[in-house]
Parts: sequence; C-alpha cells; structure tokens
Amino acid sequence: MKTIDDLIDTLSQPGCAMEDALIRAQVLAHQLGDTEMAAWVKAELEGYPDDTPVPPYRSQSLTLTGTIGNGYYFYKDQTLPVIGLSDRLRENLTMRNVRQGVGGIEHLAKKEDEGERFAVPIPPEFYGPLSKMCSTGYAVQAAWAHPPAGGARQILTQVRTRLLQFALNLRDRVPTETPPGQLKDAIPDGEVRSLFNNAMNSNITVVVNSGSIGQLSSDVNVVNNEAALMESLAKLGIADDELKGLDTAIKADAGVIEHKRNSVGPAVAKWIGETFKAATKAGTEALVKGAIHGYYGF
Repeated sequence: MKTIDDLIDTLSQPGCAMEDALIRAQVLAHQLGDTEMAAWVKAELEGYPDDTPVPPYRSQSLTLTGTIGNGYYFYKDQTLPVIGLSDRLRENLTMRNVRQGVGGIEHLAKKEDEGERFAVPIPPEFYGPLSKMCSTGYAVQAAWAHPPAGGARQILTQVRTRLLQFALNLRDRVPTETPPGQLKDAIPDGEVRSLFNNAMNSNITVVVNSGSIGQLSSDVNVVNNEAALMESLAKLGIADDELKGLDTAIKADAGVIEHKRNSVGPAVAKWIGETFKAATKAGTEALVKGAIHGYYGF
C-alpha cells in the first residue's frame, strides 16, 4: 500500500517531475506483476521505438507556415492551407508522433513555459504541392511545421493524469495494511489490467481555467459537449461571430478521417488559423486549441 501512496503523493505535488513519478510507477508495476503497465512505463521513460505505436495523446497536429512570393512580393509567416492535399500527404505533413521519453519532453515544456516556440523545416520537395494551394502566381519559398503551443506540457499532463487515475482506483481496491510484497495477491486476477486499461483509454477532459492549458477538472466536461466548449471559449474572449464560425466548422468536419487520427478536421483547422492571424490575446491560441482538442476527446 505504501508504494501506491508514495506514487499518489508524488503525482499530486505541484510541478511534479514525471521522471520521478514514472520510476515509482516502475516499482509498483514490478510489485503488481503487470507486464503491460511495466512496458508502458518503460516506453514513457526511455521513449517509444519507431516500430511501436504511440498512445493517442502523443500524436500532435501540426500547423504549417511559410514564406510565399511571386517574384516581386514576398510574405513571411503565412499559414499554409492543406485542405487540397491528398489525405496521405496532408497526414505526413501535419501529423507528428512524439516518441521521446518524458525527460526530453519535460525539457521542451520548460522551454515552452519560457516562451520558446519550436518548428521543423519542411523539405523543399514538398514546396510544389503546397504552392498549388496558394493564390495564382505565388509559390512557397520556405515552410515549417509547428507543433501546438503548449504541446509538450499537454503530453506530460496526460501521462500524469492517467497514471494518477490508475493509482487512485488501485488504492480503492487494495486493503489498507497490504505489504508491498503482497500487492500481487491482494487483487483478483485481471483487475489490475482492467484498471490500467481503463485509465489509459479514458477520455481526459481538458478544461480551460486559471489561465493555463492542460488543467483537469471533473466540474466541466467538454467532450462532445459543444455548449460547454463554446462557453469556455467565450470566457477567453472569443467573439460571438467567431464562435458561430467554429460551430459551422465543427458541423462541416463531421465524420472526417482526421478525427480517427486524433486531429481536428480541415474546417476547424482553418478556423483556428484565421481566428489567430491577428493574435487576439496573448496565450489564448494554446488555450483554445486545448479546449477544442478536449471537445473531440483527443
């Protein structure tokens, strides 16, 4: 029981270091004899190999920006449209699986907190297809793929919350005085695996509050709840006409293939790009994206 309590205490601390928490989880997985949990902890600590699928919360939707020109005029930092690209090419350019261990992700999260933004250069061989999406006469001169603002912190929040959910539910099932060496025998066969799978596969609701992204609350559930989503965005200062545009975009994207890949559809992606061209409010874009992803249950 002490191993579980120690893990819960670590995960409950403000600014919890996920590497430390996962090392405690590694000990717990050994005491429980659960190989699936042990494999997940190992992958989160060391990173996911290229031939191993990553959990949905490690898949990110990228935004493409670039410099376009027609030989006379050049425009930098333009959001590049991708709606007309083939499904396969659009997925290759706008989806990213984050495979590195939590130590590296925590480093990126600290850089994000300090205001750094990250981008990956897009190889020139893709400039041709991207140029076809531009206005007549204009071509892409350079392009970059940007992960979502606060994306590293979101991954850490997902790992922390799912592990905490599992530990809390496990604690409810284990008799209080159970010694660590007897944890494996304290729970019926299969129940640990069921608790772990439920925690890993559950929808974690992202709720916008206290001015930060990725905070979790059971008070407001925005998964498939458009009214709650719109209420959250209105509190962030998103205007009524912009909310109506988002409603139209959500309806237009119903059933698109991107949702199966834990990514917003093309209409919603376009709405996000257009809404934040003028940087409506510092930090708001990350919060809005987090709320929208929470609505879809990504």
